[in-house]
Amino acid sequence: MGKAISKYLLILLVLLCHTQLKSQELAPVDTYLIDSLDLSAVSEKDKELIESSLENYRACETDICKVRAISKIVEDSWDANIWPKYNRWVHDFIEQSIQQPHDSATLVLLKKSYAGALNNIGYLYNIQGKNDLALAFYEKCLNIQEEVDDKPGMSGTLINSGYIFLNQGLIEKALEYYYASLSIEEEIGNQTGIATALNGIGYILYKQGDNEKALESYTQSLVIRRELKDDYGIATCLNNIGLLFRDQKEWNKALSYYEECLTLQEKLADKSGIAISLNNIAFILKEQGQLSKAYQKYNESLKLSKEASDQSSIATTLNSLGSLELLRGNVRSAQQYATESLNIANRLKYPAHIRDASETLMEIARKQSRWKEALEHYEVYIQMRDSVFNEETIAASINERFKYNYEKKALADSIKNADEQRILDAELAASQAKQSRLSALAKKQKLQLYFLIITVVVVLIFILIINNRMRTIKEQKRIIEEQNIDLKKHKTDLEYLNDDLAQFAHTVSHDLKTPLVGIMGVIQLLEIEYPDLEETLKERLDLIRDSALKSNDLITGILEYSEAGRGNAVKENVDVNKLLKSSIDEINNKNNINITIASELPTVSCNKYQFKQILTNLISNAIKYNHRGKNEGRVTIEYTFKPGFHEFTVADNGPGIPKNQQTKVFEIFKKAHSSREIRDSSGVGLSIVKKLVTQNGGAITLDSEEGKGASFKFTWPMEP
Repeated sequence: MGKAISKYLLILLVLLCHTQLKSQELAPVDTYLIDSLDLSAVSEKDKELIESSLENYRACETDICKVRAISKIVEDSWDANIWPKYNRWVHDFIEQSIQQPHDSATLVLLKKSYAGALNNIGYLYNIQGKNDLALAFYEKCLNIQEEVDDKPGMSGTLINSGYIFLNQGLIEKALEYYYASLSIEEEIGNQTGIATALNGIGYILYKQGDNEKALESYTQSLVIRRELKDDYGIATCLNNIGLLFRDQKEWNKALSYYEECLTLQEKLADKSGIAISLNNIAFILKEQGQLSKAYQKYNESLKLSKEASDQSSIATTLNSLGSLELLRGNVRSAQQYATESLNIANRLKYPAHIRDASETLMEIARKQSRWKEALEHYEVYIQMRDSVFNEETIAASINERFKYNYEKKALADSIKNADEQRILDAELAASQAKQSRLSALAKKQKLQLYFLIITVVVVLIFILIINNRMRTIKEQKRIIEEQNIDLKKHKTDLEYLNDDLAQFAHTVSHDLKTPLVGIMGVIQLLEIEYPDLEETLKERLDLIRDSALKSNDLITGILEYSEAGRGNAVKENVDVNKLLKSSIDEINNKNNINITIASELPTVSCNKYQFKQILTNLISNAIKYNHRGKNEGRVTIEYTFKPGFHEFTVADNGPGIPKNQQTKVFEIFKKAHSSREIRDSSGVGLSIVKKLVTQNGGAITLDSEEGKGASFKFTWPMEP
């Protein structure tokens, strides 16, 4: 009975997986630029955004235009399955582009966009709880922004770094970064940045218990955000003001701010923001005694936090659920939630989260009369509480605020004093100037004379240098023109020689094949007319036939080698996946050698027939020399991206090639195995491969050990 149920469950699971796979609509990479974009899961708004941005991208002729087109998706989409992938595309595209020559203005714009992509990657690591990586990317971003004097970008990166320091309990450092950001924003008059910095400072003041100052900062930030119609910033301020009223137990005021915030977050489709708003609303419902509704809201928040991979929000919501379950009397469930919250908080190294989870676990242990465990959690709670906001950090906050205000006042006072001092200095300078004017005039005239003489000498020397340089350039130009004429003549002569050699090879091959065909015909006629020949005569006829066939193979090989790569091969963009399938279908694989394509193959600019000949020869060799039994041989084709090159690998598990033979396998008619082992090998295939690869600017190498198979790698240049 149990086995039957298991079978039915397995069938149901397979059907569900099949249905899920069918429901996915993965977008083509060559059209949408990124992998694994499931169009069926993309909203209509984001589809329109992606389509319009890609249309602009395709119309672009410059790299900076392309970056701006795709960056529009990164800036305007809030879908965590969309914008991070396009942000990575922007990062990788600029990383390659800045290796190319650009004018200084374009290079500055590319570096600014590159810093923005780094900042976004840091943000992703931040919400995933990988704070060390996030700070490393923010620091790299800040260095580039300082290099190109991108002050708005610097301000934003300082705010992001300060937020991490705040969560780590490093209040003094967080304040330093927030005030540095505010100074930059006020200097450049960027209202958005000023609002962001004010909001961050307000949050620190709130955490320190200075609600009056916190509300003042939040309100200033909210006024600016509303003037700018910045929905995201408005939502953030509303949420923070709601926290102030929540702590003052003004539930209705707090709830009105939270609900307005939630409406904006839903409009923005910001999963992390929606999750935070739901969490805050659930807290109010819990305090009002609506425990079932609170539990429902907390679970909705947790689901969205997990979808957004926001580890900080996950830890907060899990602890809230633990506290709620303890209130409802579900102690075991409460402990599970709180323990999971503490584990995430320890991984994040966020003292505030560790403090809150430890407090909940302490209450759970007390409820179960586990006094030793309760004491341990209490000690952690006290330690984390004191490390987050103690007297030292509060003093640091006050010092930073007064330092900031003092510097602003000192700057104004210094300007006023400078004006008064400038008047006194002007009067003193006038009296001194009158006394020294005559002597200064004489010195000036003397210096002017010296300067005139030196200038004349320098000009004469410069004229001589220029004249000599012009003669040298003229002579070099004459030599280059003569060399170009010689090169054109040599090129023409070589083309005639190549044509003559090709015609000669074709004629000789034809003339040599004619008697071989006659010999083969005579042998066949003898076998038909005299079927009862003695065994000795039959063996000799077989020997003559084999010799004729080998000679025919050699002549065919000479002709193929001479014609390989001749003429102006027309290049086109070729999908190597389709080309490889065509090659494999045409190859004689009588031993059922297993051919595996280990990775997705690219589109390559090449002559289709030459590239197909390369792949066919390499795969045919791997099959031909593999002496394993049927279905036991393996051939693997792999692709690796290299800067400026495509790299392809054809590897097998055949007998391998001895070290002393490896340097000769690319020579014409040289074979690593005896002709008795492989009768239908002419020894020309690999030499043709090397010739075609080299002519197209690539290189081919061999890596093999006897008895362990062989691996041929060749590179193919990318078109600029």
